[in-house]
Amino acid sequence: MLSHDAKPELDREWLLTNGLGGFAMGTACGAPTRRYHGLLVGAVSPPIDRIVALHGTIDTISLPGGGEQSLSTFLFNNDESPHPDGWTRLLSFSCDLDSAVWRWDLPSGITVSKTLTLRHGFNACTLRWCVEGLPDSAILRVQPLVLLRNFHALQHEPADDIDLKQSGRGAPWRR
Repeated sequence: MLSHDAKPELDREWLLTNGLGGFAMGTACGAPTRRYHGLLVGAVSPPIDRIVALHGTIDTISLPGGGEQSLSTFLFNNDESPHPDGWTRLLSFSCDLDSAVWRWDLPSGITVSKTLTLRHGFNACTLRWCVEGLPDSAILRVQPLVLLRNFHALQHEPADDIDLKQSGRGAPWRR
């Protein structure tokens, strides 16, 4: 179990690789603290031309009655306190050669797991959420943070030449 002290574990880092020179990398609490952190850093022409394709996701659960619980953690402008405070509900983090798994414990017996895997030999990743104890009227919202920037660079302002739009609501995925 992770410590729920006054500060999140920012020094504990993890790394997954895809065999092409691409990778996923971050901190156990989920807060990106380096320009190289991301859920998918693709290698276009290894060992050069790597891009941060998927920087992260903003994950929230909207509960019945209007309450909202964040699972995400970010640091802004060198703040010492990360926001939102998803790290305070983080129950565990584990990483092996194949996947990274975060597990949160929310009020009312709700447990959420998020698993990241990289596809070996491809610049692709899979994110899978498993929610247990979620009331029928609750909603899990996932906002992908797509950057498409060189992994050495930092993006201070939105890129003018990238136009991504949501084209509708997705249906629930079922196996």
